[in-house]
Amino acid sequence: MCDCIKKTEEKFKEMYPDAENISYQNVEMLSQRVYSTVEIKLPNKKKPIERLVLHSYCPICGKKYDDD
Repeated sequence: MCDCIKKTEEKFKEMYPDAENISYQNVEMLSQRVYSTVEIKLPNKKKPIERLVLHSYCPICGKKYDDD
């Protein structure tokens, strides 16, 4: 598995040394995979439906996530 999330967080820490917290919002905690949120608006619903799409490949470097 790649370590793009860790590398990117380190770069942000360099850019913003005074930051109290830097964290990814769309990371599944157990597998450490990045996911996207898809919002679906239906005509008969007031509130949109949200579905999560767990990526098979890292969106930063393009490497395939391990199947572990």
